[in-house]
Amino acid sequence: MKVFVDTNVWLSARLHAGLCARLLEALIEAGAELLLDERVRDEFQRIAKDKFAVDDGLLARTMVFFDDYATLVPAAHEPVASVPDPDDALIVAAALAAAADWFVSGDRDLLACDCPGPLLLLAPREALQRLLATR
Repeated sequence: MKVFVDTNVWLSARLHAGLCARLLEALIEAGAELLLDERVRDEFQRIAKDKFAVDDGLLARTMVFFDDYATLVPAAHEPVASVPDPDDALIVAAALAAAADWFVSGDRDLLACDCPGPLLLLAPREALQRLLATR
C-alpha cells in the first residue's frame, strides 16, 4: 500500500506523541510505502523552524527519518481540478501520479474535496482505523 502523507500529519507525527505518530508507526509496521514530494518536505522544514522553532538537530533527524522511511516522489506541475486550493491541488496530483492508495491529511477542506481515481482522502483517525481493521 502506498500512502501519501500531508505536511500537517508529518508535523504532528514527528513533533508530538499522539494519533499521527501512532499512525506512522502502524503504517511502517504494516509495510506501507510512505510518500511525500518536495513541496511537502520543504513545507515541513519551513513550518517546523518558523512556527514550532524546531532546532537544527531535530530537523536533521527528521530529514534522516524521511530518507529511511519515506519515498520522495516527483512534484506535480498540473493541479487536480477538483481541489480548489492550488497548493493542495499540486500535492494531490503528486500523490495520484505516484499511484498512492491513500492521501492522509488533517486539512478538512482538502478532505471534503472530490478526488479523481482510486485515491482515498483520509483523516488520520480514519486511516488508522482502516489500517488496524485489516490486521
